[in-house]
Amino acid sequence: MVKRCLCLALAIASLAVTQEAVAQKQPLVFRGKVEQVNATTKRITVNGENVEGWMAAMTMAYPVANAEILATLKPGDTITAKVYQGDMSLHDVEVVSAPATQHEGHKQALVFRGKVEQVNAATKRITVNGESVAGWMAAMTMAYPVANAEILATLKPGDLITAKVYPGDMSLHDVEVVSAPATQHEGHKQALVFRGKVEQVNAATKRITVNGENVEGWMAAMTMAYPVANAEILATLKPGDLITAKVYPGDMSLHDVEVVSAPATAAPGGLSLPQLEEMALAGNPTAAQVQANLRAATALAKQAGLYPNPTVGYSGDEIRGGYIGGGRQGGFLSQTIVLGGKLQAARRVAELHATEADTSGQIQRTRIVNSVRMAFYHVLAAQRLMEVRSRMAKLSADTSETSRLLANVGQADRPDVLQAEVEQLQAEVSVTVAGQNLAAAWRMLTAVIGKPDMPLAQLEGNLDDIPQLSYEESLALTLRDSPEVKLAEVGLQRSAASLTQARKVPIPDLQFSGVLANNFEPLETTRRPIGLQGSVQLGVQLPLFNRNQGNIAAAKDGIESSRSNVSRVRLQLQRDMANLFRDYESARAIALQYKNQMLPRAEQAYHLYQVTKLLWALTGAVGLLFIGVGVVLVTLQTSSGGLSTHAEPAKLEAWAATRARDMAMPADAKAKRNPIPNSPEGLAEAKEHWADHCAGCHANDGSADNTMGKQMYPPSPDMRKDQTQRLTDGELFYIIENGIRHTGMPGWSTGTPSGVEASWRLVHLIRHLPALSAAEISEMEKMNPKSPADLEEEKQEEEFLKGGSPAPVSEHHH
Repeated sequence: MVKRCLCLALAIASLAVTQEAVAQKQPLVFRGKVEQVNATTKRITVNGENVEGWMAAMTMAYPVANAEILATLKPGDTITAKVYQGDMSLHDVEVVSAPATQHEGHKQALVFRGKVEQVNAATKRITVNGESVAGWMAAMTMAYPVANAEILATLKPGDLITAKVYPGDMSLHDVEVVSAPATQHEGHKQALVFRGKVEQVNAATKRITVNGENVEGWMAAMTMAYPVANAEILATLKPGDLITAKVYPGDMSLHDVEVVSAPATAAPGGLSLPQLEEMALAGNPTAAQVQANLRAATALAKQAGLYPNPTVGYSGDEIRGGYIGGGRQGGFLSQTIVLGGKLQAARRVAELHATEADTSGQIQRTRIVNSVRMAFYHVLAAQRLMEVRSRMAKLSADTSETSRLLANVGQADRPDVLQAEVEQLQAEVSVTVAGQNLAAAWRMLTAVIGKPDMPLAQLEGNLDDIPQLSYEESLALTLRDSPEVKLAEVGLQRSAASLTQARKVPIPDLQFSGVLANNFEPLETTRRPIGLQGSVQLGVQLPLFNRNQGNIAAAKDGIESSRSNVSRVRLQLQRDMANLFRDYESARAIALQYKNQMLPRAEQAYHLYQVTKLLWALTGAVGLLFIGVGVVLVTLQTSSGGLSTHAEPAKLEAWAATRARDMAMPADAKAKRNPIPNSPEGLAEAKEHWADHCAGCHANDGSADNTMGKQMYPPSPDMRKDQTQRLTDGELFYIIENGIRHTGMPGWSTGTPSGVEASWRLVHLIRHLPALSAAEISEMEKMNPKSPADLEEEKQEEEFLKGGSPAPVSEHHH
């Protein structure tokens, strides 16, 4: 009795404080359409218009201050009410019109188009993947109430519909089916190509979670669950597959899904840096260009050392013979004999030219490798940034949700809610920007490796490993192995070889010429022809005027220039190394400060904030509800039901427990992925463990449809439903290992590697529960533990079958 009086007094005091606060504020006018009336909770669900400084346009359940109006309200009524900042109640509610006349001549109808996802005749709602309607709703998948409910009997998932909609009214009016799903895209819309990597396959819902690339005009790059039109492909899909599909604007389904490559083609965790470097050296066009230049220089070096060819020809003199019938006819041979080692000198210069080409090739290969490495770490950082910003977006969504809940109980003002929503939208935009940056970084990487059409893939690398370098060792290694230094040194050698060649040029070559001819002039004595005659000429060019003195002087200056170039390159590398090393050490110091000092403190502060926020929400923010109304309700419930576990947990209690679980879950635990490959053997072990340890509360099929599961408080959840299935692998593992306080869920951690592996196998089984077959359930029933009563009953049955008398039935005792 004392409790009830105290609670009643607190409630009256709270109500008085609320009324006093309301009286001091300026009322705002609220308008909307009634969706549902709940006289028990004194609340009405209203599809309300936007009220600046109080609430955005949305459908929501509001408490009614003048509760006597509830008896006259019905779904479809258009109402007005007074509202106050910081107070979610509706005051002085009045009906202004009936539903039938709401849109007659008052508002301009808009046309809504979309694809039906689900039909719920009980609630008279359909879930539609709708196109954007300016001034009404953005493109999204949402459940809408249907005004002409008779159409529900003919609707089915996949139908394309049109409907009339009105600003401030979320209902669909005059719904009509315009086509069946099979003919949706035949000749009407241009198909777009979608590419991505499969993260999860859900055959029960016919959806796959895909890490998809950006598709202009359809969807930004993100990880999302998509319905699959050609559901037969689901049997062959597995996580890690790279897929392509056809998609259409306004339709979120994937059509004609095809697997383009399996995950086995990449490294166990993704593409590694050595793999990409190998691809780049094989596929980058500049690498092929370097090889061609080297082959050309080598061929020119070979040509430079070849000996000049001899000259042969015909020689004739007095060919017509004259009056005596003579004349000479024959052949000649001439050859330049190169002296002074000029050919060897020319070949040496050409060989050094080839060496320069090879060193230039090394420089280009180094540039390619460096470009690959920079692009690789850009993509790796973009992937990490995408993950971080996605988590930040989720945190912003949680903050926005908390702000709205606090506003509902008067503990947050409208500006606070709007600011939280703005921050949530900014976080969502940052996710989109991160996706675009990731796509751009990936395109740059694929261009460097020479595979611009390569689909987006996960990279295997580590951003956390930051080595400590020594400036002296790094500088010595650079000066010793740098191809730029080698190129300058080869240039110096070529200049010296060019001087040697220039000095050998004035050395004259020997010119040889020989003639062998048949002289037909007759001898005076015998009158017979003279016969064969030969002649030889030898000569040299005298270097009197041109001693190649200009080229020699130029070669000497070339040596000085090349020597200075070697010094310049070495000094340039030292200067560049100083700047680069400074930037590296500064970045390393900042990264280590973040990693070792700032991030741990930020994480600790975040966890403390989460705990503080939860405690504040439960004791301070929601305290008004608990003190003013909640304590009365809890007292009445306790008085009527005591501490029975048969009672259904209140929505507020369920919400607070869920929020507490989510907030207490470490972020790194949520992000973990199942490291144990899924296999029939692993599932068999998990089913045996489940049947022996888990089925007592959760049932063999995960439904919790048994005595133990129903009688717990809170009741054991249905593990097949989305509430459990949408948890990450890391969250499921954490709950299995550590349990949940104030529930019947124990922690199964043994602290051993085998125990960890068993928990991860249970995660695979939980994912498999929605598709569990009757044969599997029957098999698991055989593995369920048996109570002493069951064993006694089996023993009696055996004795009875052997001819004995059955034992008397005893009463059941707890």
